[in-house]
Amino acid sequence: MDNKKGSKSIVFIIMIIMGIAIIAVASFMIIRLYRDYQKSEQYYDSVKEEAVVVSNDSQGNEIEVPWYQLISVDFDALQAENDDVIGWIFFENEDISYPILYSGDDSYYLRRSMDGSTATAGSIFLEGENSPDFSDYHSVIYGHNMRNLTMFGKLKYYAKDDAYYNSHQYFQICTNDFIYRYQIFAYENVSADDRVYTIPFGPTEEYTEYLAYLKSISMKDTGVEVTNENHIITLSTCNDATAINDQRFVVQGVLVDMYEVKE
Repeated sequence: MDNKKGSKSIVFIIMIIMGIAIIAVASFMIIRLYRDYQKSEQYYDSVKEEAVVVSNDSQGNEIEVPWYQLISVDFDALQAENDDVIGWIFFENEDISYPILYSGDDSYYLRRSMDGSTATAGSIFLEGENSPDFSDYHSVIYGHNMRNLTMFGKLKYYAKDDAYYNSHQYFQICTNDFIYRYQIFAYENVSADDRVYTIPFGPTEEYTEYLAYLKSISMKDTGVEVTNENHIITLSTCNDATAINDQRFVVQGVLVDMYEVKE
């Protein structure tokens, strides 16, 4: 009888030790992930501080200026650090503001920062099959859905709050030569192999049908008109349920204006 009690006590102690070990490992992983998030956020904040000027007053309120004067980007400074920088994405009325990288494939910047260091947050990058000058009728830009809402983490707000769209309709793509303004016309959850990711396109009936498809599956009827003469951009990120069903969340914008940057 005593032997049985002793055996049970040993098993109980081993289970406690194993439980403590599991908790310790999990805590270590969470702390390391948090530090990685923090490091990436601090890095991109420093990049913005050095290369980007946003039009606001001393209290941080936006100044009433034309849309193309809301942000100024020093591409010489960015490309001196990494010549894979091809643009900058900037959301009006939202804190989504990052360099856009292009390597020609869809994996290099998946877990790399602009400086080439390993990072869970990765970078915002252009689809490898797209032209890096944003001349395609349809371009795709990828970014992670980060839990701390950095990168494309805030795109989820479109799906979670129907009213969010009303004050967050526009984003810009800045390049060395032009600033492009896009109005969001659709957003939806899709599978990783959905036809949403189809490229390239031209002003054809196939493109017309594709645009109709995007509007038909959109979570919201925005009323924004899009024709096969328009250029569009798809912003793609992971869905919150990706680990379960491999879904993606995409936001589509149509080019509505452009401004040539003069030296």
